[in-house]
Amino acid sequence: MDAISAKGDRLTLTLGHYAHQILHKLYRRIVKFEVEVYRDTDPEPLHQMRVGMRRLRTALHVFQGVAHLPTGADDKAIRKFGKTLGTLRDLDVLSDRLRHDYRPALFPVEQRELDKSLKKLAKQRKTALKRVRKTLRGKHYKHFKRSFQAWLDAPIYGTVAGLSLRQGWPDVVQPITQRVLLHPAWMIDTEGSPEGDRVAKPETAGQVSHASALLLHDLRKCIKQQRYQMEFFIDLYDHPDQLEGWKTLQDCLGQLQDGAVIRDFLRKTLGRHWDKLVPNLVQRLTVDEQAARQEWRSLQPHYLDWQVRQSLRQVSKERSGYQLSGALNGMPDGVPDGVQNEVPGGVSNGISDGASEPEHLQAPSDESSTLHPSSL
Repeated sequence: MDAISAKGDRLTLTLGHYAHQILHKLYRRIVKFEVEVYRDTDPEPLHQMRVGMRRLRTALHVFQGVAHLPTGADDKAIRKFGKTLGTLRDLDVLSDRLRHDYRPALFPVEQRELDKSLKKLAKQRKTALKRVRKTLRGKHYKHFKRSFQAWLDAPIYGTVAGLSLRQGWPDVVQPITQRVLLHPAWMIDTEGSPEGDRVAKPETAGQVSHASALLLHDLRKCIKQQRYQMEFFIDLYDHPDQLEGWKTLQDCLGQLQDGAVIRDFLRKTLGRHWDKLVPNLVQRLTVDEQAARQEWRSLQPHYLDWQVRQSLRQVSKERSGYQLSGALNGMPDGVPDGVQNEVPGGVSNGISDGASEPEHLQAPSDESSTLHPSSL
């Protein structure tokens, strides 16, 4: 990789330097999809732009004491844009799931009932698309872009931005990791062990309660942030393979969430006796939900194990001859016109507008099939 090629630099980059490169990369990735999202000819740009907003919000949380963004480009503004994009994306995913995963297996009489819901969904999508287009044309989004670009051109940093990555990166990732490990969802269906630890109870029958479902959904959102921040620093982690485990867990919890959202949508569009109208669909939903729950129960003990949790806390170790890459893989050297040349510690920004996009910053396929109740 060419982004930071000198072996002598290794972990001596400042936090400010690295934050600038990450934020620049994420911002550029968002705005490149604007036109295609507005045209609405392909669902993938919408997916990529929405995930880009999520990653950008996570980056602002990770670097909150390092990079000081102006009001128009802060977490609050980005959250609003992400919610608008998310509403449209969730409707697309819901339509795809119902049309392709469930409808073909139903009897004709059930298909006709489901088609009633799909027609209502199509109307909701038209409304959501209008809102997205209005947002992309609106003054708040334009202000966001001006504010963010102004910060990229003349960044403002916190005092700790002068720390090297060696000194500071394990600390900036700890808050999100702690939030994941201490999430109350891990306590669902647990009991005390002879050693005093909490362990998962034997498998129990029945559906996940509403309260537990809400906790699991919130845990999934926290795991997304954990994944994103790992991708920002992937080559610094002592156990980078943990990323795959988080992906698996996120996908499992997403399947649980999908079932709940689909049921809620069908109840709203077909009435409270919807399950009598599409019994085969209910059966298939139940099978999928049970499979997802069984997977969750198989994964839960792993993340309750004290040795596993200790390895998740141990984020890095010294590596001789180490060379940084991670999320910046493929980013060439050089500073574009208008970018401030100095960051804390006197290190050059090294930003480029190269067209290549590293895999770490692309939206993975497992995020394309998850529904969110607030959007429907």
